[in-house]
Amino acid sequence: MFYSITRRVVEFWAWLGGALLIFVSAMTAVSVLGRSLLASPVLGDFEITELCCAMAIFMFFPLAQWHNEHTIVDIFTQNTSPLFKRICRKVGEFILLITALVLLWRMTLGALELKQAGEVTMILGLPRYLSFPSILISLFLLSIVLLLQLLGLASKGSARDL
Repeated sequence: MFYSITRRVVEFWAWLGGALLIFVSAMTAVSVLGRSLLASPVLGDFEITELCCAMAIFMFFPLAQWHNEHTIVDIFTQNTSPLFKRICRKVGEFILLITALVLLWRMTLGALELKQAGEVTMILGLPRYLSFPSILISLFLLSIVLLLQLLGLASKGSARDL
């Protein structure tokens, strides 16, 4: 049950990240057309692109991990046994879990500091911490996926790994 709910949440989260990128693409097209045809670009398009892309990148991490589709450099393991590859995958999952948890902790503190400092973007005056909630949720979801994988309760890995 928890497995199924987590999978759905992770997939939905990635769809939201995709929607953000579609929005950024459309806004960029409108801005470029406005700049070249009307000499009137979208105000703050660079700031919006920066915030949305940061959010979207992190929003794809949990789904990529769910399907074991992160970039893998397998030059040293391509001729090894499936057991050795599985051990390497588990070690990698553990290291990534620790990394995700440390990032979650430090980025939470960073977001709180940015909020307290009242930092805003130059043109639109958007709070700099605006992208942090989705990034923190993404890191939390990534941690859950990694924990499920370490416990053997999530995806079994892609066929090319075996």
